[in-house]
Amino acid sequence: MPLSDPVRRWLRSEFNVPELTATNLGEQLELECARQVSNAAFFQHLYQFLVTDKSPELKDLKDRRLLLTQQNKVVAGGAQTVFYRTKTTVRIELSKPLQRQIHLLHAAVQLTDAQLKSLEARTGLREMEPDALAAQLLRLMADEELATLRPAILRALKDLAQGSERARGWFPQVRLPVQGGRWLLPLQQPVYLHRAELRELYPKAWFVDRAAWPSLAGEDNEWDDFLLQLGAWDKPGLYITATPSICQPMTPAMRGYASGKRGARRCCCGTTGCCTCRPSPRNGLRSNC
Repeated sequence: MPLSDPVRRWLRSEFNVPELTATNLGEQLELECARQVSNAAFFQHLYQFLVTDKSPELKDLKDRRLLLTQQNKVVAGGAQTVFYRTKTTVRIELSKPLQRQIHLLHAAVQLTDAQLKSLEARTGLREMEPDALAAQLLRLMADEELATLRPAILRALKDLAQGSERARGWFPQVRLPVQGGRWLLPLQQPVYLHRAELRELYPKAWFVDRAAWPSLAGEDNEWDDFLLQLGAWDKPGLYITATPSICQPMTPAMRGYASGKRGARRCCCGTTGCCTCRPSPRNGLRSNC
């Protein structure tokens, strides 16, 4: 289907090419976008045109670098995820290093919901929904080559979780920093919060390393709550074993944690003095109680 005359005239005046065909149209658009990276108004007009045009040649442009990012770069929506912040988007601030990995459409470009939906189909632009953003952050967190970004990612995930009712769905994929510069998944390796009693029980266990991110004065309780939601432990982890464990006398710390009251004499299975529970340096209490 040939381009309509009004479309041809507009494209010729904008791109100054003698003839635009179905084979070179996308290429010419891409070249012009590269030349206009400092002119956000051009992209505003381009996107408004794309959402109203019905030409089949402009139906799928996901492989063309047409999306202007906040970093004044043009990228292809089919190759890299570019988010658009709507009025209802959860407002979180991404650090500058993260903004180089997670692309946001240039703030000078304003779209209606209908325009955004149309551009999603044509260019691959995506609304900045919590689940979609979390998926991108988790992908970056799993990349060992981007390990230096993990503290900023953890902060962004914490902020994002406050506005998402479905955040628990991606909590198991979040890694936590421990001593030695490692980042572990709590479901695979028990990770503990800093407690004197836990340090006594498990001196060789993995503990959350707060030195991995900048000082968070005044937010300790808030962070502890979030870390517990992610799977960190603030008491001995309890794992069920198929074979009996060796009985041993309980230490005061074990008695206190087992009952929930400091100095209590009951074991976690209800007996006194000793228990079939025993501490394991990495795995918490192993029990047949």
